[in-house]
Amino acid sequence: MLEAFSKYLKSEKHYSPHTVTLYMDCVRKLLAYAGLQETDTGTTVTATDVRSWVASMLKDKLSARTANLKLTALNCYFKFLLREGAVSSNPLQKVARPKMSKRLPAFFEANSLNNMLNNTNPDNTYATQRNMMIVELLYVSGMRRAELIGLKTHHTFFKENIIRVRGKGDKEREIPLLPAIMEKLKNYVSLLQETFPGSEYLFVTDKGKKLYPSAVNNIVQTVLSKEGFSGKKSPHMLRHSFATHLLNNGADLNSIKEVLGHRSLAATQVYTHNSFEKLKKVYQKAHPRK
Repeated sequence: MLEAFSKYLKSEKHYSPHTVTLYMDCVRKLLAYAGLQETDTGTTVTATDVRSWVASMLKDKLSARTANLKLTALNCYFKFLLREGAVSSNPLQKVARPKMSKRLPAFFEANSLNNMLNNTNPDNTYATQRNMMIVELLYVSGMRRAELIGLKTHHTFFKENIIRVRGKGDKEREIPLLPAIMEKLKNYVSLLQETFPGSEYLFVTDKGKKLYPSAVNNIVQTVLSKEGFSGKKSPHMLRHSFATHLLNNGADLNSIKEVLGHRSLAATQVYTHNSFEKLKKVYQKAHPRK
């Protein structure tokens, strides 16, 4: 049943390999906590078992957000068991989710990112050019890390100034880019083809292999640290920065939603909180009655 669930996540849900691994690991850990073997498939798991497991995780200082992500994975699994007729009810329906404190998406200041991208002069080695191109493309497109990793050379359309990405649920979308960025990307592709002729993927390792998630994380951290950025530095922060800066400069939510590849507007509306915080600071600083 676990093997069937894994195939379901890949072929029907079209989840990324990373997500599939997380979901499978979550199910196995619950089974182990409940004292079950993998061959038991969890058909005897009760809501009490799940509540106890969540309580143990929270006691070990796991965040409510992470606990909720694990519950989402389990809910998906038990819905699958229901569909297959392996269980008669979903125990997750009787499990309350831990309350999460609202956390605003962190982002970099626009001036800091622009100054870095405008004033950095990387050498002509493939690795250096690739690293800077990755940071810039994540910021100017707002694409996810997995989407960047999956980019292939034929996904770039230089005449139309667009790049095509494959997002969650295996859905494709096109992201418009500025001509100056496309020119940089065109030069990078030429270097890529010189260094690794016939490369299928747009971004590869120093040995010409497809990039992997931790490599992208390390590239972003290395580049931003070298340029003096402090605090958390991740691909997703560049995505947050992209959305926040567009909103602050007048872009409408629906347009941002489409570019980000969000399924619902609710996921995009979180960025309005950052804009409101900025508005409050401007108001408190500028109003004559302060």
